[in-house]
Amino acid sequence: MLAFQLILSFILTTANTEQTDFKKVFGNDYTDGLEYINEISVEFKQVCEQYEVAPDLVFAMVFPETVRYSKFKDFFETAALELVYIEMGSEYVDFSIGHFQMKPSFAEKLERTIQQNEALKQLANSLQYTSVKEEEIRKQRLTRLKQERWQMLYAVAFTKQFMVNYWLENTGDAEKLKLLATAYNAPFGCDIQALLKRSEYTYFPYGTRTNMPQYRYADVSEFYLINDYK
Repeated sequence: MLAFQLILSFILTTANTEQTDFKKVFGNDYTDGLEYINEISVEFKQVCEQYEVAPDLVFAMVFPETVRYSKFKDFFETAALELVYIEMGSEYVDFSIGHFQMKPSFAEKLERTIQQNEALKQLANSLQYTSVKEEEIRKQRLTRLKQERWQMLYAVAFTKQFMVNYWLENTGDAEKLKLLATAYNAPFGCDIQALLKRSEYTYFPYGTRTNMPQYRYADVSEFYLINDYK
């Protein structure tokens, strides 16, 4: 019911706005991303429900990254980078991993944020490590980020802490997803004003330095939610 209300809210909000058809824009990459998200949807929803997070928001937040992953997966080679990260940390090397394109620095900051909030104790316990040695923790973190279940948990954890830390209970559904999706695609910890500004940036899917057609990340999230979320 909540998912239906959220989708209805978006339809009403965008009824008078011409919407880009991202299925046509991204073609097979959109289809590949959709097939992946549908393939993992049952398990993903279970993780969302375990931590009381709305699955429609989480799915829509990460969906554009599954499109980006499909588009650029043939260019990913991280073995050498992983060795540098384990030995020296994210200050020296940082890189995107998996379908949700999560960086080690993202996981580090998310873990610290959750550990500092008593309201997120359940998640903090789930994200604890079995070692206290930094190199071993970094090694375990990489292992996590390369596994579907852990990427789901980090996505849910990000959404949960965002809702708690940014006090979005009274924010409209359309604005809530715009802020959440933008935050996921932005440097960790941006304040609301910075996120509102960044939400208008057209950096997806190529980043900042390109002459290729670019789009707003949150617009792709919104399109997926309205048209393809199940």
